Amino acid sequence: MAELGPGDPAATALKLHELVQRLSKGEVPAASDLMKTMALAADILTRTPEGENSGKEQLAAVKNEQVREWLASTFTRLDSVYSSRPNKPTFKAVAQALVIGQYIDSIYRESSANAGPPVPAEVAQLFQEQLDCWGFDIFSAESLLSGHPLCLVSFEIFRRHDLLKKHKISAHCLSTFLTQVERGYSNHGNPYHNATHGADVVQTVHYLVRSTGLEAWLSSLEILAMLLAATVHDLDHTGTTNAFHVQSYSEYALCYNDRSVLENHHLYTAFKLLKKEEQNILKNLQEEDFRLVRGLVIDMVLATDMSLHFEHLQEMKQLLSAPDVLSQLETLARPKVLCLLLHMADISHPGKPWRLHCQWTSRLTEEFFRQGDRQRALGLPCSPLCDRTNTNIPQSQLGFMEYIVGPAYDVCGDLLELLLAGPSSQGEAGLRVWAGPLSENRSRWKTRNECEEQQKVELLGAQGVDIPGGSEVRTVPSTERHGGSATQHKD
Repeated sequence: MAELGPGDPAATALKLHELVQRLSKGEVPAASDLMKTMALAADILTRTPEGENSGKEQLAAVKNEQVREWLASTFTRLDSVYSSRPNKPTFKAVAQALVIGQYIDSIYRESSANAGPPVPAEVAQLFQEQLDCWGFDIFSAESLLSGHPLCLVSFEIFRRHDLLKKHKISAHCLSTFLTQVERGYSNHGNPYHNATHGADVVQTVHYLVRSTGLEAWLSSLEILAMLLAATVHDLDHTGTTNAFHVQSYSEYALCYNDRSVLENHHLYTAFKLLKKEEQNILKNLQEEDFRLVRGLVIDMVLATDMSLHFEHLQEMKQLLSAPDVLSQLETLARPKVLCLLLHMADISHPGKPWRLHCQWTSRLTEEFFRQGDRQRALGLPCSPLCDRTNTNIPQSQLGFMEYIVGPAYDVCGDLLELLLAGPSSQGEAGLRVWAGPLSENRSRWKTRNECEEQQKVELLGAQGVDIPGGSEVRTVPSTERHGGSATQHKD
């Protein structure tokens, strides 16, 4: 379009008409265009002399009759064939111009507020290629974002589920909240329970909701609750287990009366952040909806307490075998479904590709060993898997897969297939995309365990020690030798 000049009503009118058309299509013009056009319109409103007749001919170029009449009545001071208004602009006409200007400005501000945090090009490419995939490489995101992947991963996933628009969450508010959450995950310098783990769980929940088709069964409020719960589920984690807090009589244990100590603390910390107006992403929900989301988030985060694993899994097994299972799942049992899905995402890495699983294994083992070091310094007995001098990594991993993760995955698969009426079209594994990686990872740990046992026997044999039937092997943590370490998930 031609460059606008001062006192050029026709060109200004055409520019306004163009802006109206763009706004009607949902497009938001650049701030510079808005400012220039509104400034020129205001200039015409104040500078057009009475008795000047050139405006009539210039406004004839405006094709839209409604726009033409508004321009004639607002930006000219002469009788016009386009308007029966007096030749002086009335107070109502000026007010109308101001309201429209404010409306355009508000659209621009809303657009700016919903632009979201900047995403580096390499991260954007990673998101485009992998964010909807089971094997999303969270460690690449961690590296590209200097160890702080949670904010951008969670923001992008909230955006993909259209939660900002549906629940009136401004991008600035969500970004502020996620930034504070990410900082909270960094408080204790944990190798495992940190912002990267939080982002990984959010992405895994996203996969279970979006890529399986479960999204059609869930309401938007339930998806909001799931992603919020995943985001905050380990917020301000201390890098130690609930058992450690109870055993050491910590302030956390005192505060939460020894019951799901960390899970209660994660929830308290999260909702304390949400009490601040500028980061309260739930502030525009109706009271009833807010109570629903808060209740679901509480249920889901409390259900990540591993001491409740067998209890919750047994409840879900019984539910799935009930004759009225579908009726229950559609009503009272819906929260149980959400709880199981978040719990599965929390302990999912044994079912992820080996390159991811072995890194998580190494990180979690180091965190356990640090707890063991603290327990030893306090004169307390080391918790299982926390003694770096005698932990058998392959055997502990195999036990975790066989008795915890494997059965939970089976129940999760049964649940998804029931809700979604059978296996999906996602290749041979169907909905059970974890089946192949879980089997491969189990095989790798078995091989490593057998090799290390044989090495132990040969070493002791060379020392003249008779070991009838072999012996249990102590595995020394070494990422060079193992590519990882024990992975029994603890809160």
